[in-house]
Amino acid sequence: MYRRLEAAFYKRVTQPMSTRMAIALATLIMLPTLFAGFLIDDYIHLLTLRGEPTMATPFDLFQFAPGNADALYPFINKGPFPWYTLPDLKLHFFRPLSSATMVLDHTLFGDYSFLYHAHSLLWYVLLCWSVLLLYRRSMAPALAGLCFLLYLLDEGHIIPALWWSNRNAMVAAAPAILGLVAHLRWREDHWRPGLPLSLAGYGLGLLGGETALGIFGYLIAYELVQRKETWFTKVRALAPAGLLAVGYLLVYKAANFGVYGSGVYLDPIAEWPAYLRAIPVRFADLIGAQFFALPAELPIASNLLRPPLLIATVTATALIATGVVLLWRCCSKEERRLLVWMGLGSFIASLPILATFPSGRLLLLPSIGGCAWIGLFILKGVEAARNTRPRLIRLLGRAFLLLHLVLMPGYWIATSAAIPAVMRLTEDAFHEVEMDDARIADQQAFCIFAPDPYTGFYPLVMRQYLGYPSPKGWQTLSLAPFDHEVTRTAANRFEVRVIGGEMLGTPFERLLRSEHFAFEPGDTVPLNGYTVEILETGDWGPRRFAVSFDAPLEDPRYLFLAWQDGRLSTVAWPPLDEPKVFRAAEGYFAWKHFKKRLPLL
Repeated sequence: MYRRLEAAFYKRVTQPMSTRMAIALATLIMLPTLFAGFLIDDYIHLLTLRGEPTMATPFDLFQFAPGNADALYPFINKGPFPWYTLPDLKLHFFRPLSSATMVLDHTLFGDYSFLYHAHSLLWYVLLCWSVLLLYRRSMAPALAGLCFLLYLLDEGHIIPALWWSNRNAMVAAAPAILGLVAHLRWREDHWRPGLPLSLAGYGLGLLGGETALGIFGYLIAYELVQRKETWFTKVRALAPAGLLAVGYLLVYKAANFGVYGSGVYLDPIAEWPAYLRAIPVRFADLIGAQFFALPAELPIASNLLRPPLLIATVTATALIATGVVLLWRCCSKEERRLLVWMGLGSFIASLPILATFPSGRLLLLPSIGGCAWIGLFILKGVEAARNTRPRLIRLLGRAFLLLHLVLMPGYWIATSAAIPAVMRLTEDAFHEVEMDDARIADQQAFCIFAPDPYTGFYPLVMRQYLGYPSPKGWQTLSLAPFDHEVTRTAANRFEVRVIGGEMLGTPFERLLRSEHFAFEPGDTVPLNGYTVEILETGDWGPRRFAVSFDAPLEDPRYLFLAWQDGRLSTVAWPPLDEPKVFRAAEGYFAWKHFKKRLPLL
C-alpha cells in the first residue's frame, strides 16, 4: 500500500511543469506571508524612510555602520548601539535596487504592510519562474519539474519571502538567474542577444545585492563542466561576465562598501585567514540546512546549541558525501555531468555567503544546485525501491521525498504564521518598559541587563517608530545570556559581573565587535556623562566591568532599568557593596512570562 502511494505521488511530482502552473504554485505558497506585518529591522528602515536620523539614507538603506568613528559615536552615545561597539565598525552593503523597491513601497503604501508583502510575492514568483527556466534548459522535463517543486518549497526561502528587510536577496537573485539563462541560450543556441542580456541580468542582480555574486559560481561551473570546447573558447565566453564582476568588486571597495571589525561578517580578502578557517564549519551548517532542514541559526538563540548542531551537520555532511558516491554509480552520463555542474556551481555560489553567519535564508542561489541534487536522490531512490541499488540511496530518496515535498507545504504555512505571531508578542516588551513618558525626554536610560536583542537593542527603535517620547540616550550595558551580579561601589559607580560566562560570546554581540579587537583589563570607554572600565576579561569579552557617572546614581537625569519579572523595570539600588543578581532565566521568552502573552494571539 505504501509503495503504491509513494509511486502515485512520485508520478505526480515528476510531471513536466507548465509556466502557468509554476506561477500559480509560487503565488499559493506565498499567500500566508501577506499577513506577516513588519519584523525587527523593518522598523529601522521605516524610520529612515520617514526621514528620522539613522545611519542610512533612503536609497542606501543597508548602511548599518559606516566604518567611521565620528559618524558612529552619536549612535553609541544616544543608542541603540551598545558601549562595546567597535567605533570603526563597518557594515555597509551596496543594494541600491533593493533600497529603491523599499522606497517605492513606502511612497505608495505608507505603513500598510499587506501591500509591501504583495510586492515581495511578485519577486518570489519571478525568482521561481527564472529557476524553472534554468532547470528546463539543464535537465529532462520530469527531473526539471521535480527540482522546481523542491526549490519552490525550500524552507530556506521562507525568510526572504516573509521578511521585508530580506527581500533584497530575491531582488538580487532573480535577475541574475535570468542572466544565466540568457548565457545558456547564447552558448547553446547561438542566440546573439543572450550575451548582452546576460550581462544586464548580472548587473541588475548586483545592484540588488551581494547575493548575486553567487551566480558566477554556476557560470564558471557550466563552462568548465558542460562545454566541450577548448580552454581558450571557455575563457573567452567567461571574459565579459568576469570583467563585470571584477569591475563591480573594484567599485564596491573604492566606494567604501563592505565590512570591517565584525566577528560575524568577514571580509574574504582582508580577513582571508579567518575566512578560510570559518569555511568548513559554516559550509557543513549550510549542507545540514539544505538537505535536512537543520536550523543553522540555532546558536543565535543559545551557544549551548552549537555542539549538538555541529554534530548533526557533520553527520549530515558525511551522509551526503557517501550518498553522492553511491548516487554517481546510479546515474547516466548526462546525469553525472548535471551532478557535477550543479554541485560545483552550488559550492562556488556558497563562497560569498560563507563570509557571514550561516543561515538557510542565505541559500537562494546555492539551493539551485542543492535542489538538483535532492531531485536526483529522490529520482534514483524511488527507482532503487524496484531494484537492487544501494539501500542508502533508497533511504535518502524516501527521506527527501517526505521531508522536502510532503511536509514542506505545511511547514511553510506554519512558519509563515508562527514567526509574525512570535514577533507580535515580543513587541509587547517595547510597550512594557517602565518609563515615565512625561520625564523620559530629559533622561538617559541605562539597561543594565537584557537577556536578548529584542529587549535590549530594539526598544529605542520601536518607541521612535510608535511615536512614544524617547530618552536622551539608550544604553544597554550587557546582552550576555547569563546571570548578572550588580554591586554599587560608590555614590556614582557600580560594577557588573557576568556569572558563569562572559560578554561578546553570542552572534549578536560579536556582530558589533570582533575578537580581534578584544578588551583588556584597564581599558576604558568614555561616553557622554559616564565611563565604562574593564575590570576582568575572558576568552571573548568582559566578565566584569564598572560604570562611573558624572553625578550620583539617584540623579533624576538617569533612569536605570534591568530585565526583571518579565519586563524592563526600574532598578532599586541596594546599599553599598551589597550585590543584586539579575537572572537570565527570567528572560522575555521564559515560559512563565511568555505564556501570559499567548492569549494576545
